[in-house]
Amino acid sequence: MKPEEHGHAYFAHDELARNLAMQLDAVERGFARVRVPATGQCRNGIGTLHGGIIMASADIAFAVACNTYPDRAAGVQMNLAFVAVPEAGDIVAEARELQRGGRVGNYEVKVLDTRARLVAHGTAIAYIRRDPATPTSRP
Repeated sequence: MKPEEHGHAYFAHDELARNLAMQLDAVERGFARVRVPATGQCRNGIGTLHGGIIMASADIAFAVACNTYPDRAAGVQMNLAFVAVPEAGDIVAEARELQRGGRVGNYEVKVLDTRARLVAHGTAIAYIRRDPATPTSRP
């Protein structure tokens, strides 16, 4: 399978992405971009987009990016700094591979609002399992 096919297969089996109505906008080897519709149900107690939604979007983009290879990968660490309150509307999360080798991959993650302003930024580490993934064996 091509890298984008591995990424699409992972995303197709991610139930949280489906429950949040996320869309996979782009995928290539070591990269993914997901879009999250920020509905009223995603607001926190002060009316802004809930940090859990921002974190989930970053996590799912990261998961897709690190699963664009035949071997399964699982996140072992993510650090995300919230740097701005997003404007109303969809948010976009991107994950880009910085380095991958042996059993570890390092990724940069960003979350942007509808005006392409940075909302959150961070890094993530994936553990590479070295067992081939099939759609039914995806983590």
